[in-house]
Amino acid sequence: MNLQVVCQHYYPEQYPLTRICPELASRGHRVHVLTGLPNYPEGRIYPGYRGFKNRKQHIDGVDVVRCALIPRGKSKAGLFFNYASFAFFGVLKALFIKKDFDAVLVIQSSPVSMAIPGWS
Repeated sequence: MNLQVVCQHYYPEQYPLTRICPELASRGHRVHVLTGLPNYPEGRIYPGYRGFKNRKQHIDGVDVVRCALIPRGKSKAGLFFNYASFAFFGVLKALFIKKDFDAVLVIQSSPVSMAIPGWS
């Protein structure tokens, strides 16, 4: 099965999805993850991902594509812009991804607007 997974957080951020996707790949599924730039929980983009670095990766059998986003920072306003920017830039990135997936899985903790790139 060819799967598209949409989640704002992925490796190197510590989320359960970073264990689930490689397991699906090891079982013969083609797994493609659309995610944002890692910035949780520090609130700033991780070193090694700034300046257009590591936007496309192959990690443990999983194809990972990262879209731009505004880092969450430490304020409520920063968190709002972080969520909104992932939804916006995720849709833009999704428009240019080949759409031959058998299923699209959207995994988000909150808010529901994070699912918007999965609809694109």
